[in-house]
Amino acid sequence: MAIKKLPAHKLTEEFLREFAREARLMRSLRHPNVLQFLGACLDPPDICIVTEYMPRGSLYQLIHDKTVTLTWERIRLIALDAAKVLTQRAF
Repeated sequence: MAIKKLPAHKLTEEFLREFAREARLMRSLRHPNVLQFLGACLDPPDICIVTEYMPRGSLYQLIHDKTVTLTWERIRLIALDAAKVLTQRAF
């Protein structure tokens, strides 16, 4: 599992409401191509999210890592996996 703590300077009332809304939405998502949400703490200042652990980091980190070579075939597969989430019922 991975725990991501949000920075204290972002803890406005509006941000906390939006974070709670997103946590409720993530709790209902179940799809093999979506990072599994495990829980969240909404008690300021300890606002954090708990998800499954991704050993290679996020997709964003992977595609922006200059040391990783992504073939066009791998890019196509990543795009197809993302599209499957959008086209199939994920919850």
